[in-house]
Amino acid sequence: MTGAAGIRSVPVGRRYWERRKEGHRNNQIDIFEIKANKVDDRSFNGVRIATMHRIKGLEFHYIFAVGVNKRALPNGARGDFSDDISLEEFEMGEKCLLHVALTRARTGVYMTCYGAMSNLIV
Repeated sequence: MTGAAGIRSVPVGRRYWERRKEGHRNNQIDIFEIKANKVDDRSFNGVRIATMHRIKGLEFHYIFAVGVNKRALPNGARGDFSDDISLEEFEMGEKCLLHVALTRARTGVYMTCYGAMSNLIV
């Protein structure tokens, strides 16, 4: 693959994703959003954007994981944990999901954050 076809942007949170998508459009960057009901178009010459869940099983030259910050990952808004074991299991699941997303890259991985980096990284 040449050009931007081998690049994937993996936004972490939905609100962050919406801002990034709009930013790409404002900068006249062609984007392809991979959704559950949409097949990945490998002939598309632009940036593919997907959630961490959507890129399972796919492979690209580069992965850009954007918004990997403490407030977004692990996604604490997903539940109220009544005990430490439930919280640990949830955090382990989030860590595994991030690992899968980052290992979709053949050549390189880039991560960005604002504020503090997620405790799943540091």
